[in-house]
Amino acid sequence: MEATMATTKVENIDLIGDLDKLRMRALMNPFILDKVFSALKDTSSLKASRLVCTTWSDVATGYLGRRGSLLFSSKPTKELASFDHQLAKNVTLYMKCCCYEVCACSSNIHLALPTNFEPVLPKICGSLKTIQFIVGIGFKPRLHDMWLDYQFPNLTRISIFASQIGSEEDDIKLDKFHPLPNLKIISFRILPGYKMFSSTKAGLSLICQKLLNAATNLDELSLQTNFYLDLNKCRKLKKFGFEYQESRDVFTRDVVQFDHFEMDRMLKSCRNSLERLSLNYSTRRWHAIEYIKLNFDFPNLTELKIGASDVFKVDDCLNIIDLPNLTHLFLDTSDSTDLPDIVGTLHLPHDGITSLHVVTIHDGEVGEEDVAKLGKLYPSVTQFKLDLSVEFIPHLDENFDSLKKMFESFGQWGLTSGQISVRHALPPVIGRYREREFDSDIVFAVLEGMKEWKGLSNTCLDFLGDYDNISFKLSDRLRNAVESCSAIRNLATRGYSWY
Repeated sequence: MEATMATTKVENIDLIGDLDKLRMRALMNPFILDKVFSALKDTSSLKASRLVCTTWSDVATGYLGRRGSLLFSSKPTKELASFDHQLAKNVTLYMKCCCYEVCACSSNIHLALPTNFEPVLPKICGSLKTIQFIVGIGFKPRLHDMWLDYQFPNLTRISIFASQIGSEEDDIKLDKFHPLPNLKIISFRILPGYKMFSSTKAGLSLICQKLLNAATNLDELSLQTNFYLDLNKCRKLKKFGFEYQESRDVFTRDVVQFDHFEMDRMLKSCRNSLERLSLNYSTRRWHAIEYIKLNFDFPNLTELKIGASDVFKVDDCLNIIDLPNLTHLFLDTSDSTDLPDIVGTLHLPHDGITSLHVVTIHDGEVGEEDVAKLGKLYPSVTQFKLDLSVEFIPHLDENFDSLKKMFESFGQWGLTSGQISVRHALPPVIGRYREREFDSDIVFAVLEGMKEWKGLSNTCLDFLGDYDNISFKLSDRLRNAVESCSAIRNLATRGYSWY
């Protein structure tokens, strides 16, 4: 009887029909659909998914809104096809032309927003989350009008990238912009125009300032300009990056001088809130640059990045009293000077720094005593990253002894993570220096300098060659040098040949 009943049950199962039902339930399950749609990278697939049914449309709409973007252009284009305005989360305004150096386009398009953007702006301003402006030379769009006429309650990010020549617009209204309560990230990249000529205040500085004033809850600000902004309204700013863009005045042709006072004023405005700070100086180095001595204190700063370290002098402000919570330090000396010159200006210790990243060059000059100061100044380093470009100057350091001693000086740290990259900065020299196996000498110096490192087992070492004729000779000395660093976590070479 039991066998008969079991047989009956099996016979009554419609395997194909039940599997179809299971598939349908799975395909209509919002949790499963969420996993599937999260793996779709292109917006075209998400758009197609929304046409299947209402359930698919509901789930896919969220991803499409986050990943989708709309491109608006000043060039003559067809009007945008009909789209759901609630999906307009990310918008790019592209205002550039194809003219070279001198624009021959109608001046009308230079002052207006893209023609296919203005009609939809009232419908999408409430849904926008990110907006990006790409503005070419000669364009002076009246961006301030949109911030005066419309409200953007959900906007979280603004990016303005522009090349500017000329002065401020005289007719810009002085009214306040509508508040931007949810704006968290702003990026202003206003570069000097052709041949680096620019006015003292590039054309968008007033608009940038007004946007900052409206964003009282701002978290991050990236500023690449030759002007300065007032950050008094940004009392919650946690991350600030400032890269000064050196330029020449469009009328006098004189270099626009860096204003140390204005930079200090910016930094003091957010002294108590800043946690991450990055400073850099962009220049073509067509003249001697005066050192900019930094003098600041940030009680909550944890990360400090100093690019162009030959311009920005840290000196005595890098200490445990002025920067009590600093743990991550980045120094870039690669533009015009080597590491000993920079380290020689550091005098006060900071045992709170646990992560150190250095980008530098080695040109053969002896300065191992200055470099050795790093270990004494920052004894608590456990994460060390070094990007080193090696130059060779004949008759100055033929045996690379100073390079070896520099690497020996880093050995006292008990590293939990080390990443060392050594790159040729110049093509191999010829003549007797070529015969001296110049390329292999660099490897010997580095490996022999690292063999006694305490953190060798947690360190990765890369040798990077930029030129086809850079090579290693498989000699006994090279084998011995590699064996002396056998505890290293990883050793790799790229761009070299072996013989």
